Amino acid sequence: MNRWKKSRDNRGMSLVMVIGTVALVSILVVIVLSLSLMNIQMKSVYKKSADNFYDAEAAMDEIRTGLQQDVADAATTAYLSVMSQYSASSYQDAVRQSTFRELYRKELKKKIGQTMDDTHYDIGYLENYIGASHRYEAATGTGARLTTQDGKDADFVVTQSGLVIMNLELSYKDADAYESVVDTDLVLSYPQVNFIQSTSVPDLLNYCVVADEGVWVNNGNRTLTMNGNVYAGNYYTGSSSDRNGFHIDNSGSVMLGLRKTLITRGGLTVENQGSFTTDTKATIWADNLNVYSNAALSLSGSTYVSDDLTITGSGDVTLRGEYYGYGNPETAKQRHL
Repeated sequence: MNRWKKSRDNRGMSLVMVIGTVALVSILVVIVLSLSLMNIQMKSVYKKSADNFYDAEAAMDEIRTGLQQDVADAATTAYLSVMSQYSASSYQDAVRQSTFRELYRKELKKKIGQTMDDTHYDIGYLENYIGASHRYEAATGTGARLTTQDGKDADFVVTQSGLVIMNLELSYKDADAYESVVDTDLVLSYPQVNFIQSTSVPDLLNYCVVADEGVWVNNGNRTLTMNGNVYAGNYYTGSSSDRNGFHIDNSGSVMLGLRKTLITRGGLTVENQGSFTTDTKATIWADNLNVYSNAALSLSGSTYVSDDLTITGSGDVTLRGEYYGYGNPETAKQRHL
């Protein structure tokens, strides 16, 4: 009987179950902690690698920004060169477009191409666009470096769309030894330019003179004939009240052609035996008119003056057609009486 009773005695099993449960929970806790730690480490690695990639992209964006300025400069130079020959009889729109593209390519190759071989781009020139915060430092081995892709050349290719910087590779390494590599081709497209007069420059080509700071004619006894419209801005010759845009002196003589227009933000001044004459149906827009002794002003057509006409001494003035200007009513009455 005693032996049977001992075999059914299980009072120690509770301790075994507690120990097993604690061990199982401990294992689960360790697993959870390990997974959490691994997740934190993975997020840290991802953040650092993402930051590194963004730094590489930022360095590439700085290169793109610098190239945009090169494109703008090349397009401006080509456009001005084409427009300077716009009125040439053989200079049709197709010729303008091809000339513009040729000059555009030439300017970009001059800037970006290698000195002795403009069919390949200059890597050092592109690296200069990378800012100080991303530039490669040899002492630390960090920063952005430009090379070509393995086994490929720095080809600078002309296509129907523009110029292509091919096989460019940028690698960026940070202080934690993370490295990102960006392989790309950069296309410098031809700008869309419309050289048709009716849509791009409707009135400018009708002007033979455009001078924002005014025009001063001092040509002796010769006559200057204006066979196009004239814009003369404004400049000051002393006090602020003496506003001149078109000034004639020293026996200078100016003739404004048939149906042409002179516009000036300042005054039209004639002095020192100078003369200004307009053909029929010409138009004058001015701030004021000033005619001094021994000078002559003869206007035919329409004259619009925001201030008034001032005649000094023996100045000779002839007005035909229409004249619109400011006057003093009291002075006009006195002269009429």
